[in-house]
Amino acid sequence: MKKLNINFVSLFRNALQRISLCDTLCFRDVSMYYSLLQYWNKYRFPDVLSINRQELMNYAKIRSHNTYLKSLHNLQDAGFIKYYPSSNPSFGSKISFCVDMSIVCQKLTTSRHSSDIALSSLLNNSKLEQINQTPEKKEVIEYFISNSSTKELAERFFNLNESLGWKSNGQLIVNWKPFANNYMKNDKARKVTGSSRMKRQGSSQFDSGNFKTLGHE
Repeated sequence: MKKLNINFVSLFRNALQRISLCDTLCFRDVSMYYSLLQYWNKYRFPDVLSINRQELMNYAKIRSHNTYLKSLHNLQDAGFIKYYPSSNPSFGSKISFCVDMSIVCQKLTTSRHSSDIALSSLLNNSKLEQINQTPEKKEVIEYFISNSSTKELAERFFNLNESLGWKSNGQLIVNWKPFANNYMKNDKARKVTGSSRMKRQGSSQFDSGNFKTLGHE
């Protein structure tokens, strides 16, 4: 099997950039992709990687087999990997990574130890990554308006997440747009529910009023 000369630091930086530009992945898909990268690194970057479902699920903190498969298919649809499922559990499934080899395949002039130090520094710089990935209020407002929502709702969404440090369940929000989509969807659902409740209450009061009037006559 062919081994690729991958610079993991460049690979990880490229992954961060690509994920920040992708609007279709959820946080579970992102977790799965980072787990796949670590798994690829563990086995020294073969061009086609055999994967172990249970090991990857443990890496990505995914408990459901269906969620695991859905994440792999989502990553394939988004152009991050190619997934080759196996019908024989003895052989296992395989994947290959869709990355720009001109960026991540570099002749290393430093030792692997030096690269690991650079990667550790990159990972510890979480505040810098958060600044780079946190949207501006203007950007959020433009996104809401482009999706037939309102400036007021966009500001509520921005202020809420700003107060939470752009985190969900203790994890940094890598891609805020899916969260914005859910926020707009939930707001529409609340309005529909509230409107239906008001109609039912109005109808009930009208019927009660007619009953009293008839009784009086």
